[in-house]
Amino acid sequence: MNHNFLSPSIYFCKIPEPFNKANNIFELISILRELTSKYCNDANSCRDNVKIINSIVSDDACYGEYVLVRNSYICPGVYIGSFCEINDSIVLYNARINHHDYIGHSIIGCSVQIGGNVRTAARRLDNSYPRICINGEIITSPFIKFGSVVGDNAIIGSTVLLNPFTILNKYCCILPFQSIGGYHAR
Repeated sequence: MNHNFLSPSIYFCKIPEPFNKANNIFELISILRELTSKYCNDANSCRDNVKIINSIVSDDACYGEYVLVRNSYICPGVYIGSFCEINDSIVLYNARINHHDYIGHSIIGCSVQIGGNVRTAARRLDNSYPRICINGEIITSPFIKFGSVVGDNAIIGSTVLLNPFTILNKYCCILPFQSIGGYHAR
């Protein structure tokens, strides 16, 4: 599965060291699952109403109140607003995730701006593997749960639902109050 549009370098300028061996976005998630299960089983911490479970989190990351981070990798410079949950996700450098968001089974690029009340759905209602059509070719995820891939410098307005296996390219802008899916070039 060496499709160019699944290569991490198309969506992300800077990928942290543990992930730079990945040839496609599915391998990024596989490496994340390996890292968080192997190295972080005892890394439970709770400070100032922030709960971090089985995650690798930079000391430079900033949080609001009542944040839950599970099985995730959070890079330096990331801001996570109040009442957010990050689950099985990679959040790259300087991303800003505002209040009341759920980011699950997703990869969020560098300097991404995510408005309030944004959700990433990861599982289809019919419990089949998520799929996407890019350039007329249908690609099926190897995982039953796969959220979204949000490229560097993308902007997502408030109250947006990103359906399973949604891909947003670099500099993509999604207006508020949308329910979107599929591949979005800009």
